[in-house]
Amino acid sequence: MAKALGLCAFLVLAWGAQAWSQQPKIFIGTLSGAARPDGFTVEDARSEATKKVAREQTYEKPFTFGRGPLAKYLRYFSDDELNIPPIDMLADRLVAQFGDKLKGRKLVVKEFSVAAETTDERATPNYRPPTGGNPVAATSTTVTGNPLVYAAAGPNGTIKLQLKLIAELGGKPLQGADTTAMFSRDAPDAQAKHIARMLDIAFYRFEQAEK
Repeated sequence: MAKALGLCAFLVLAWGAQAWSQQPKIFIGTLSGAARPDGFTVEDARSEATKKVAREQTYEKPFTFGRGPLAKYLRYFSDDELNIPPIDMLADRLVAQFGDKLKGRKLVVKEFSVAAETTDERATPNYRPPTGGNPVAATSTTVTGNPLVYAAAGPNGTIKLQLKLIAELGGKPLQGADTTAMFSRDAPDAQAKHIARMLDIAFYRFEQAEK
């Protein structure tokens, strides 16, 4: 009996892993495939923790009465949940933006995070708490809204998309950040547009600093 139960548990875990591997990824952009200039190198200096799925509490209300959320959480999305590695996308966008100006330069990425802030609100008759925490279901083809929001806050949820870039290009800072409200009804590629906007602003500021 014990062996049979152990075999069943193994099969369930194996099936779950296979189902996850077959799920479509959360869309953050596409790669142009452009060749990198000679001498342009990329170093991934991110900590291992920032590359994995994580959920951390960032705020807890000291009292249960009064207005305002009871708690706030950040749900970080791992590289495996995204359709392309964010480091590769950043390097590709830099090549498209700067071209041969990147020759001999080194890109060092210390952080490139995609996270969703969710809140636990004070219970009211109309309040439905977020379900969240189910990336496999969130990326299912049956989800008609935004899979990123679904994964963090459930099918009827809302989030604040938090993007953060901390890097160096040729020894000079290349940084960006953006916070945007998103809803479960948003298009599946909505987060890609916000990421593109953050990178455009970061590149502009880098160019201005070099003048």
